[in-house]
Amino acid sequence: MFACSFFFTFPAAYRFLRESSLVILPHPNYLKTFNLKNLNCDINESLKKYLGEKCQNLQPYERYVCLLLDEIYVKPKFTYTENDIVGLAKNTSEVEAATTLQAFMIKSLLSHNKDIAAMVPVKNLNSEFLFNITLKVLNLLLCTGYIVICIISDNNRVNVKFFEQLSGGKVI
Repeated sequence: MFACSFFFTFPAAYRFLRESSLVILPHPNYLKTFNLKNLNCDINESLKKYLGEKCQNLQPYERYVCLLLDEIYVKPKFTYTENDIVGLAKNTSEVEAATTLQAFMIKSLLSHNKDIAAMVPVKNLNSEFLFNITLKVLNLLLCTGYIVICIISDNNRVNVKFFEQLSGGKVI
């Protein structure tokens, strides 16, 4: 775990120490595969539990929600906390720091209730990944008891292609 945290925090220093042979450290490819199998989970169980408990406390009419999609630009960096590496882009096969967070928010149609459904760190978001992750979020919301009436986003190029893919044709 030390080598992992050191590699993701200071990659240039890690390479220098590994090449100097002063310290025997694992190859970076091993560290990437070791961590990627733990980091591919986009929606965790604690989020599912939280949304489910919150939905149970709502009135039935408050469970009708709009799903809002938006990008939040962040400083690309890795942070190692609680045996997890935060900041890793979920949409690339390489180990890269995320430059944006794809935020999924829900807003009740008939009350003031609003919440964050998911936040996924990404780099160079494309419509195919957005489509797949949105389906996961929609499934999460359905499983926890929410009823999604509509999806709202800005007129970003990726979002337009996402809606074309979602509707199976051209969006007017």
